[in-house]
Formats: sequence, structure tokens, C-alpha cells
Amino acid sequence: MGGAEVLLYAARGPAPIRAQIAGYLAEAPFIALHPDSQPSRLKVALGRVAGRWMPQRQMEQKLDAWKLCRDEGVCRAWVEDGLCHDMGTLEGLSGMLERGEDLERGQVGLEGEGVRVWVGHGSGDLVTSFEASRRFVEGLGLKDKEFRAYEGFCLVVHGGGTRLTGAGAVHAEPGEDKITFANDVARWILARNSVVTTATEEMKPKL
Repeated sequence: MGGAEVLLYAARGPAPIRAQIAGYLAEAPFIALHPDSQPSRLKVALGRVAGRWMPQRQMEQKLDAWKLCRDEGVCRAWVEDGLCHDMGTLEGLSGMLERGEDLERGQVGLEGEGVRVWVGHGSGDLVTSFEASRRFVEGLGLKDKEFRAYEGFCLVVHGGGTRLTGAGAVHAEPGEDKITFANDVARWILARNSVVTTATEEMKPKL
């Protein structure tokens, strides 16, 4: 899921590139699954063992489309989109869970004077854990960090390349909710406009 990938990149990406990034925004990151969506411990353990022997073996892990958003049209589009499937390789699913566990346990060294992080998550998310995101941000030793809670909002998980936009999206919620989210993100970015401008100037080739 994209939010967790962003947070991991902020900690482990190539240092020269990270030095040019002014801030990181993560939307409903997969740090842990909501209890309603967690597979059994036995299933996870067996999957990890099998993954060592058959890493490319595919496994179905179904998502309840009607938990993804309060907009029924978005849920229906997920069901009808052939690219939004419920399949993954054992290696891929195991790696996704392990990266989430690293984030949840604080084993990802996300630190530095210039690191700025914003995480937004809906409290109505029944796929990924709202509380895990909140605890993660609270545990960061950063000067510029923000956790933005969206009361009652859900999660939308989108497969790459679909006609739906995003990859784990509070921004697909109905009515004015998506506008609220977009305004919050815009304000966070614009408040750091001087940082972005400075980083951009430093990236320009010196003649």
C-alpha cells in the first residue's frame, strides 16, 4: 500500500534524493490491519513458511469492497474493475506484512532535522488500522509531524493503473469530505512553500 511505501522511503530511500524532498504525505498507510480485516495468525504463519519454498505462488486475500468507502459508486467501481483483484504472491504478501510490522514496532529510523511528515487517516477505516497510524506519528521524534484524523472516513484501496485515482485514499469519500481532505493537504504543502522553493532551487544545475 502506497502510504507505507512513502514512510519507508522517507527512512530508507537513497540519501541524495531524500535530501531534496521537503516533506512526506501518507494517506491511510498500511502499518497494521484493522481487527476486522486481519487474517488468522495461523494463516499468516503458514503463508510465510510456504513463501520461502514457493515465493511466486499466488494467494487470494479477499477485501470486502463495501468497507472501502462510504460512496457506493466507488465501492461498485472497485468490484467492476478487473485490475482490482484480490491476488498476491506469497512473497509479496509476506513482505507487505513485514514492512508494516517494522513501522509499527518503530524499527524504521525515520529521523533527521529536515524530515517533515503528515499522515491522514479515517477513523471509520475497517481495512487498515487508524490507531496504528496515530501511534506511529506520536512515536516519531520529529519537530515537524502531524497526524490528521478524519472522523468516520473510510479507506479506498486502488490497484495501480485503474480508472480510480490514488492508492489508499481518504480522498474518494463522498460530498464535501473529499474537499476537506484536499484542503488539508494543500494547506500543509503551502505552509512549507519556502522549503519547497529552496529545495527546488538547490536542484537546478549550476552554470
